[in-house]
Amino acid sequence: MLRLLMNLNPKAGLPKSRWQRSNTGGRKTAVISCPKCGKISSLAGHEIDEIGRVTPSLMCPHDKCEFHDFVQLIGWSRT
Repeated sequence: MLRLLMNLNPKAGLPKSRWQRSNTGGRKTAVISCPKCGKISSLAGHEIDEIGRVTPSLMCPHDKCEFHDFVQLIGWSRT
């Protein structure tokens, strides 16, 4: 399981392997920066449990990126 760190400085952008809180339709979710390609994607189609484990596994939706792994959002319980 890959652990992704919370982005503590949202004004500076979203570096690789970081996440930040997002709301989609009033639902608490997150956006992440892919650990492999660095592109941003939403976790709106995933479930995130109380300690930040994401299900199903995360597969980067961007062309030519082959990242696919189970991830945990470190710091999720504090948001």
